Amino acid sequence: KTPVYMHLPTAMSRIKKTLPAVKLIVVLRNPTERAWSHWKYWKRDPSKFMSILDELSHPSKRSRQDCLKRGFYDEHLSRITKWFPPERLLVLVAERVWRDP
Repeated sequence: KTPVYMHLPTAMSRIKKTLPAVKLIVVLRNPTERAWSHWKYWKRDPSKFMSILDELSHPSKRSRQDCLKRGFYDEHLSRITKWFPPERLLVLVAERVWRDP
């Protein structure tokens, strides 16, 4: 699983500063399945619970404003490639990895 750092705006610059020659592996999941899983995770805590329709139409800080945004992979990959060349980036599709590790 690609950790939370992929969608944080300042993460790639900090990684580049700390590990300039690092090679990155990014695992992307079906964005719809990922959003549903994210919402179900937050639903477990009643203090953070919102209906999925409320979340999709009115994202809030309670839900980290990213039930959908984390699945906007083009934005995240664009940010990553500003800091790291494509030859240092391996992008995998989670469902394929799960099916054929």
